[in-house]
Amino acid sequence: YSVYTAGWKSDRGRIYIRHGAPDAIEKNTTSGSAPLMRDVDDSSSERMLDNPSLDSGLMGARDYQIWKYYQSGVRRTYLFFDKTTSGNLKLIYADGDDREVGDPQWKYLMGNSFDESELTN
Repeated sequence: YSVYTAGWKSDRGRIYIRHGAPDAIEKNTTSGSAPLMRDVDDSSSERMLDNPSLDSGLMGARDYQIWKYYQSGVRRTYLFFDKTTSGNLKLIYADGDDREVGDPQWKYLMGNSFDESELTN
């Protein structure tokens, strides 16, 4: 579940350990209206892609996954997004789980063409 660290230390790994396999996984790619992210302040391998910043002039398609859980009558939804096209998907949205915090700019990151109903269907 990770590119730069042990899978159990990744966002997807943490969710998998806490809740098990999702009841549904939707894999998709943004339309190209998502902002391009790049690492600007540190080139060391230890901090690679830890601090991406927006490159507002460039746009590009990004992979994402939506994990859905329906266990015990509690609906949980997680949106993982590949901010840097590195294959390392990060949690940017969580619903139904008070222990997880998403990115307040998740809608901006997903781009204008993202259909939010994908999170609730």
